[in-house]
Amino acid sequence: MDSAIFIIRMNFPKPISKPLRTISCSSWYIFPFATLKLYQFSNFIALLLSFIFISCNPALSEEKNKIQTNPIIYAIEVSGNRVTSNELILRQMKLKPGMTATQKALENDRLNIASLGLFNRVEIILASDEGRSVVQVIVNEPFYIYPYIIASYELSNPDHTVLGLGVYHYNFRGQGLKLGIAGWGGYKRGLILFHEDTWFSINGKYGLAGKAYYLDSEITDPLGRNVRRENTGVRLSIKRRLGLRHYIKLGCEWEVITSESQFYTLTSGNMDRVVSFIIEHKNDQRDYRYYPTKGHYILINAEANRLVDIPHDFYRELIDVRCYRKFDPIIIAARAWGEFGQHTLPFYQWLSVGRSMVRAGEPFSNPNGIVLGGTMEFRFPIIRERYFSYEKVAIAAQYLRNLRFSLEGVIFGDRGFYANTRSGFRNDFRAYGCGFQVQLSYINIFHVLVGWTPSSKFMEPSITISNGVTF
Repeated sequence: MDSAIFIIRMNFPKPISKPLRTISCSSWYIFPFATLKLYQFSNFIALLLSFIFISCNPALSEEKNKIQTNPIIYAIEVSGNRVTSNELILRQMKLKPGMTATQKALENDRLNIASLGLFNRVEIILASDEGRSVVQVIVNEPFYIYPYIIASYELSNPDHTVLGLGVYHYNFRGQGLKLGIAGWGGYKRGLILFHEDTWFSINGKYGLAGKAYYLDSEITDPLGRNVRRENTGVRLSIKRRLGLRHYIKLGCEWEVITSESQFYTLTSGNMDRVVSFIIEHKNDQRDYRYYPTKGHYILINAEANRLVDIPHDFYRELIDVRCYRKFDPIIIAARAWGEFGQHTLPFYQWLSVGRSMVRAGEPFSNPNGIVLGGTMEFRFPIIRERYFSYEKVAIAAQYLRNLRFSLEGVIFGDRGFYANTRSGFRNDFRAYGCGFQVQLSYINIFHVLVGWTPSSKFMEPSITISNGVTF
């Protein structure tokens, strides 16, 4: 016998403390073995280079990359963020090194990061590095400076069409700071300059916001006449972070209101100058801010206003509560809201049941008292979330990767009414309808809704087209 090759099967009851360097080939491993001295003749030493195939126990072959059930996190790594700071991303995660990682906790953190609205796609992977569990956060960033369209069209009121354009940077300095300018014309005209520290860049606890604006719109005055109304103002506010998407805000505003109607303002000369102080508390516990499937949202706002030129004060409060429940594949979304006014409100501050609340028919305003309403929606998937990439666009390929798309159907019912101390509850406003909404990168949510009131004809619906965030 001139040579020999050994084929050995080995079962290891415990992991190897210092595994040999291996070359993976399915469930087999090839080890470069030392030269073997198999036998010796009188003047000859046979040296033989051999490769021994070892079929290992499956537990051994996967030991290096195996993730145990609910492992302890050793480290968290972030990649793909060319602009966004690691601190902003990590602050959205409840999981920290030393904590136990579960699939539910990983998915909740993925949705929290996605709720920033700063990424086309967010992936969280639990991997192993030398036997230690590492959470890998992989994000895909879009282009952060871009134009957007402002549009509103009602089939029943085509004269109320509004069209405009805005440009803004929504991740300035990689801290989620928003800077922008927007202008629009048509039934309503306006110009806005704004800055908003959405994600508390000052030590992770405080955020500043400011806005300067000019608004020109056509309104109906107390005598039923259509007149123009102009608002010019400046608003400043500071927010204190209390938790993940949970804050309290203090603000002040200076506003000048003018109108062609002498009944629209309270001060003589058809001009009111108003100083306002605002306090707001918001607690957003929804799983995903742009298309929630579970959780709740609570907003409480109180506003005190004073006219500068005459001794007159007025107050407004707002509460907005939203809840979500998923019965796969249907999502039930419910919303209840109320506005409360004390003292006689100026016409431009009247409480209202608008088209954003009751999504068909004409809006209604009330000078004081209470306005209440509620909404229920049934949402169901038509095309579930998927991602597309366009790598052939040479210049912008990196911004066209993992573009999100999904299509959902919506069936809704709205109801709103107002009350005061004299009349009680009256003017019951109702609407029902259906439509669809599309999730798109760079747009968030695009809505098309068709609605009717109990008195409207089926062939004369109210059609609302808008973009933004679903409630």
